Amino acid sequence: MNALTEQNGFIISNLEAALLPERIIEAFNQVYCDDFSDAFMGVNHRLNTEIRGWKVQQNWAKGGLLTPWMLAIVYFPLNQTALNGLTLPEEWKAAACAEQAYQVIGPLMPLMIEEKAYATHLNFHPQLGHYWLQPLVQNMARYDDNQAAFGAWNQVVEFRKDVRAQKQAEEAAKAVQTENPETTEQQEAVSRRAVLAKWFTPKTET
Repeated sequence: MNALTEQNGFIISNLEAALLPERIIEAFNQVYCDDFSDAFMGVNHRLNTEIRGWKVQQNWAKGGLLTPWMLAIVYFPLNQTALNGLTLPEEWKAAACAEQAYQVIGPLMPLMIEEKAYATHLNFHPQLGHYWLQPLVQNMARYDDNQAAFGAWNQVVEFRKDVRAQKQAEEAAKAVQTENPETTEQQEAVSRRAVLAKWFTPKTET
């Protein structure tokens, strides 16, 4: 049985980070059976619960969680230090949550991990304790299988990386302050078009 402990009012799992994914999958499979197995709207029964990209970041363990009703990044605190500066709403204490039905997304409670802010929501499960969730996709109907769902999100991530890299390159070029600013602007425009063409030009079958 999963051991849970109370830290600053929060209930967190005592499991090692490497063991958490299996328990998370078990818990969300039970949620599916209890709340979503007979649903016709908003649930893709072709998808299976799965976690990918699981890793430890500072005092947190996190990974991409796919279920038949959502794709999200989940965050689990690994120790009391992770909870410093966080205040648990009264209605989200364990005793209150035990009487409530499962909620897909709880109240907004952003996290700061390694000086980076994450727009996360507080959630609770009796077997997992409190955890944080960053929703990515909530309309899962378009995906034929798990690979398609994760693959579509990976494309979004790669697109954002390309746009970010393009912006950094433009800022670096401006910092150099070349002798011909018009040439620099032309180069930036060509580079932007190349990034957009990579992602938005229809692919043809060969």
